[in-house]
Amino acid sequence: MKKIIAALLIVGLFGCFTFAAPSKARPARTSARRGYGSHGSDFLTKALDLTKDQKAKIAKIRKDTAEKIKALVKAQNEDIEKVLTAEQTKKLADIKKKMEARREEMKKKFEERRKPHDKKAESRKGKEKVYVPCQKSKLDENALKEGDVLEIS
Repeated sequence: MKKIIAALLIVGLFGCFTFAAPSKARPARTSARRGYGSHGSDFLTKALDLTKDQKAKIAKIRKDTAEKIKALVKAQNEDIEKVLTAEQTKKLADIKKKMEARREEMKKKFEERRKPHDKKAESRKGKEKVYVPCQKSKLDENALKEGDVLEIS
């Protein structure tokens, strides 16, 4: 009888330590594909412990830089079109239309793949009152946010 109790105690303790161990699962990629350079701001915020003022200034710098880059690309495209013949300009327009159609197709596919995750998030909304604070924080930590990319291994 003592052996059975000792064995159950060991199994019980082992089970407690197993559940208390931190998860080794990698967190989902959060913003690596949201836009140009957006993943860098998250890294800087965490690594450098930036203040709100610094975050705002960096965001403005990034926005201004993105606008300048867009203007440069537009000017470059206009200069390139000046060099092209009428036939080449028409071909370029066709290529741009195909690229835009492909981009829209990919966007629709992404949205279709995203729907099950949206439903899962919707189903969680009413259940938050049932969880204790540590469970709720874990749920919030693991929840997908808008624009997140689910990594499938």
